Amino acid sequence: MHALIILEGYITAFEVTPASTDDREGLCDLVESQPDMVVLGDKGYVGDALMQEMAEQGICLMALERSNNKAD
Repeated sequence: MHALIILEGYITAFEVTPASTDDREGLCDLVESQPDMVVLGDKGYVGDALMQEMAEQGICLMALERSNNKAD
C-alpha cells in the first residue's frame, strides 16, 4: 500500500499494489498530476533515476538510503 499523507496526518490519496510491483511504480501513479510537493519515502523509493523523474515533475523526493546502496 502506498499513501500520500499531509503533515496534519490526513490521507489524501492511496494506492494498493501487489507485492510483486516495484514501490517506485506505485509512487509514480500517486503523484501523477500533483506537482510542487515534497515526498518523504522509505528505502523502497531510492534511486537516482526516480529522483530525477520526480524532480522533472516538480516533486522533491527524499528517501532513506539502503545500507547496501548501489547505483541504479
